[in-house]
Amino acid sequence: MFSVTRCSSLRSFQIATLCLLALFAAAPTASAQLSVPANVKVGERLLFILANQERLQRGLNALRWDDALYSSAHYHATWMARRADISHQFPGEPDLSARASKLGAQFSVVAENIAIVNEIHSAHDEWMKSPGHRENLLDPRLDSVGIAFEIRNGRFYVVQDFSRAVTTLSFQQQEQRIAQMLRDTGLVVYDTTQATDAARRTCDLDTGWAGPTKPNFTMRWISGDLNTVPGELNRQLATGKYTTAWVGACKAKDTAGFTAYSLVVMLFMRPPQEVPQVIEETPNALNQPSATQRPQPKVADLPPQQQN
Repeated sequence: MFSVTRCSSLRSFQIATLCLLALFAAAPTASAQLSVPANVKVGERLLFILANQERLQRGLNALRWDDALYSSAHYHATWMARRADISHQFPGEPDLSARASKLGAQFSVVAENIAIVNEIHSAHDEWMKSPGHRENLLDPRLDSVGIAFEIRNGRFYVVQDFSRAVTTLSFQQQEQRIAQMLRDTGLVVYDTTQATDAARRTCDLDTGWAGPTKPNFTMRWISGDLNTVPGELNRQLATGKYTTAWVGACKAKDTAGFTAYSLVVMLFMRPPQEVPQVIEETPNALNQPSATQRPQPKVADLPPQQQN
């Protein structure tokens, strides 16, 4: 952990620049931990350091710089400066989650602070005085930030976008994470091609299941965190009546820009049967012939063509 001495005598952006350079020179370890790209303005670096100073002094994790969030913050700062106004969303502009997602951020939590100030460091001061903005700065769930400003008529239009970043994982990587947690409870997890395929198809269904054997319990959920499973699944596992599980991942639906994992766990009291062909069972699909079994219409069955 490190500390950064606050320059209380800042009176202008020029002085802030000199003070910040002194801080970097005096704290090489700090600057290495809180690195930002070369194109980031000095004032933006200053707000980044001040934000992490507040967090580290309270034992919170430091925020890492995120280029996608920086793009999101810069995009919105430009809107504010052009309108000479302050708002989290202007007419015709995407909201925060859509904006950040479109610009490449992947997250399960997102938040934003905005300000219009005459001196760049004042934005941090004002945010720390405001309960809502202070909560964003000190939120332990958040781990990433991008900060940008634009200047108009000598005033700084500042945007600070935060997130809890989500790592992009393949379906297989997601399934492996959950499978290991299940194995740690003593459960046998089938990861054969057929079991995985049936579980993934079940994940895509709103109800019902896919596969040759009906599970005794099915748990579907969407989350940005693969370190835990739903409480109801834990309660089922605690009963000790299940011996086997299938795990599947699929694309999360209707996430409104948030990055999330969609998963299913199928629990069986006895080892499920595996057969060469996976049969999908859904409501209204029972006892109906497959596409290859359905009789094809004969010419005589078609309606007559109208004559002009």
